[in-house]
Amino acid sequence: MKKYYIGKIRWMTEEEGGRKDPMPPGVVYHPDMFFNIDGNEEGWGITFISPDLDKTNLITFSLNFTDYLDYIAVGDVLNINEGPRIVAKVLVTDIIDVPSAIFDKFGISYKLVNIPQQLLDVVKDNEYIKAYLSCMGENVLINKICEGMADTYLYDVNDIVDNVFEEYNLPCLENGYLNIGCGPNGDLLCLNCKSGLVGYAFHDSLWEKTYENFDEIYVELPFNIGQFIMLAITDKEHYPVDGYYAEEYLKRI
Repeated sequence: MKKYYIGKIRWMTEEEGGRKDPMPPGVVYHPDMFFNIDGNEEGWGITFISPDLDKTNLITFSLNFTDYLDYIAVGDVLNINEGPRIVAKVLVTDIIDVPSAIFDKFGISYKLVNIPQQLLDVVKDNEYIKAYLSCMGENVLINKICEGMADTYLYDVNDIVDNVFEEYNLPCLENGYLNIGCGPNGDLLCLNCKSGLVGYAFHDSLWEKTYENFDEIYVELPFNIGQFIMLAITDKEHYPVDGYYAEEYLKRI
């Protein structure tokens, strides 16, 4: 199961051999992180979203290779590299599994549930998506706007079943995407059933069938549901809430 690590980042100054400027806020960053494996320093790719340093120095990162999850511990100070150059250091402050641990950490109410067979048939052996669905026994609203409306509205498993198999939403499923929620304008928040990456389908184009190829109306983002939820909670000013903002977000990275 994928793990997420929370840490405090300090960017090295240019005089220390680091970058001229830190990465801009909201950028999906893919450097190498060096940590100890059986007495040897080894570097492996990580992914995190660059924070707004005026507000926080906390980052949430994940390893791109799950074989080395247990080599990182709370209290470790790890180097972030761009090639041979150390550009930042991170003090690991917490380790969480997804997704229920994310909800627990930030005090978001959720309910564990048995996954309906219809959804198990869709996601097949994707254990990460199953772990997400298993805690969606009730709707989860992130960045609530008003009663019943939020920047990110995550459906419970029963609503997922109802929406996924509606005739006007079927093209999502037929193209390998599971509709798990929506943005405030109605764009469909989806999971790629193979990769687990999130994305948006433009609801108006989907329902009006004003497209020839489904890719024309779908915008896939470079992070999975755990990263998406973390971004929505910790950086609501920068995360994409619908298809349009997803396109704009991709232009910045």
